[in-house]
Amino acid sequence: MHVANPESSSPTKRLSLLRAALAGTAADLGASLVAFGFLLAFSLAGSLVLAIVSGSSPRPEAFVQSGAFLAISIVIASLGSLLGGFVAGRLYSRSPWAVGLLVGLLSCVSALLLAPFVRDPSPVQPSDIAGFGLAVLASVCGAFLGSKHPVSINGHA
Repeated sequence: MHVANPESSSPTKRLSLLRAALAGTAADLGASLVAFGFLLAFSLAGSLVLAIVSGSSPRPEAFVQSGAFLAISIVIASLGSLLGGFVAGRLYSRSPWAVGLLVGLLSCVSALLLAPFVRDPSPVQPSDIAGFGLAVLASVCGAFLGSKHPVSINGHA
């Protein structure tokens, strides 16, 4: 006869999983937003320098619509997800699969909710789906890396 472990379904365990996932998602979004801010600032500065040198009018939207911007955006988002998964894995090392997957899914939902404010509200593109897949994978990998050296809180690992 198999007896369920009372700790495995306790509200505090689920709450700590959720808290770790929320902290990881916050780290992911914070790092991604800061990195995208720098990327947009550098693209605007580059566009202005190019316009001054070439004598034409600045066109920062040309870079934002390019394949290079898409590739850089996917790399930045993946690195943010890796960091978010790492933070969550450090906080909740008992189940890196669960916390990493939860961080990845929360990050994808957050990205979908923020998308209309960042770009034109268009349907989800294949590149978005690839980016979401990479974000979830990076979050799980980060959670595994973070779970190798968990944070000790009040003497408990």
